[in-house]
Amino acid sequence: MWHGLNEKAAGCLSEYSLKDPRIKRKKLHALSDILFLALCGVICGAESRRDIEDYAHQQEEFLSRYIALENGIPSKSTVARVFSLLDPEGFKQPCSTCCH
Repeated sequence: MWHGLNEKAAGCLSEYSLKDPRIKRKKLHALSDILFLALCGVICGAESRRDIEDYAHQQEEFLSRYIALENGIPSKSTVARVFSLLDPEGFKQPCSTCCH
């Protein structure tokens, strides 16, 4: 799932499985892909879902080295929907482990 990422980052991301709250039949993009591109976008200055989508389009070649974008770049609506459905508590352990 996290091919190409360095070992520490991959370990932090795969050690803790976030539950994907989406309906299985409506998933065009892997949760891991959305999280990775959003993280990269925010690190690079994205401040909104539109910024994340714009970043992903501008950096599609870079992103495709690390994540499978089989269905292209997720739309800003998809990014917003996914983040609105995720449990914020699910991020506490992975974030505190990776950032310390």
